[in-house]
Amino acid sequence: MLYLVTSMTFIKRKQDLFSAQQMKKGLNYMSNKLLPQYSIFFNKANTDLKVAEYLLNSEDEEIDMEAIYFHLQQASEKYIKSLLSFNKIHFEKIHDISPNNS
Repeated sequence: MLYLVTSMTFIKRKQDLFSAQQMKKGLNYMSNKLLPQYSIFFNKANTDLKVAEYLLNSEDEEIDMEAIYFHLQQASEKYIKSLLSFNKIHFEKIHDISPNNS
């Protein structure tokens, strides 16, 4: 777990060079080059986490806890994919994050 937190902190520091809007588009605003895949996964995971936090802190009683759980699950999956991508570990682009053993 410490390795995951340390790696995510490193990835976050690398992303501080980009504007939030252009990170969502996957573009470096200085050169219009695509961001690395791990940055895109990390940004999307952060968005899912923020949505979950927003819903959790909402006073709307009609919000189903399953919606919060869904965004938390999506965030954790994307953080793992970001870490795998950062470490150049291949995984299928479908709902499978296991390493490719072929």
